[in-house]
Amino acid sequence: MGFLPGLVLVLSLTGSTLSSVLHSRQNDQNVQSVAPDWPKKYIALGDSFAAGTGAGKYYDPSDAENKRCRRSTGSYPAQLKGMLPTVDNFRFVACNGDTLDKLTGQYVRLGQGVVGDVATLSISGNDFFFGDAVRKCVYNYGSKYTGSTDTTRDTECTEQLQKCEEEVKGTKVWDKYKTHR
Repeated sequence: MGFLPGLVLVLSLTGSTLSSVLHSRQNDQNVQSVAPDWPKKYIALGDSFAAGTGAGKYYDPSDAENKRCRRSTGSYPAQLKGMLPTVDNFRFVACNGDTLDKLTGQYVRLGQGVVGDVATLSISGNDFFFGDAVRKCVYNYGSKYTGSTDTTRDTECTEQLQKCEEEVKGTKVWDKYKTHR
């Protein structure tokens, strides 16, 4: 098919450490190893891919927002946080069903002035109808009694994949990226 269901960006905002290491390497013949400053704050934004819908138990099930957004313990942000032992401030605002247009709401939920040393973003699977493709293509089990494949579902899958491809090839969503703030 040749399309990406969503966009995943991993942004590391620890540039000062990298810059000091590079500066040291350029100006010092006896380069000493400089340990990086490990991140303390991590922000995870995005859609169901980032929320980890269906990938384990709810992340902090006592939080109603986590349940509403279907944030899970098996999501890549939760796993990444586990690999960053120095993170003591984790803001997980990714939400199942969100599109590029809903990112502003995620920023608002973070609160004014909130920044992270690390931020991850996965968005636009829903803009490109990826969830519909999963429902119509992956969940085509056929009859559990006969083991046959439902050809109506095959047709629905093909049509949905064509719809996704048209959306990816079109400009509507891509133009939103250019103008989104």
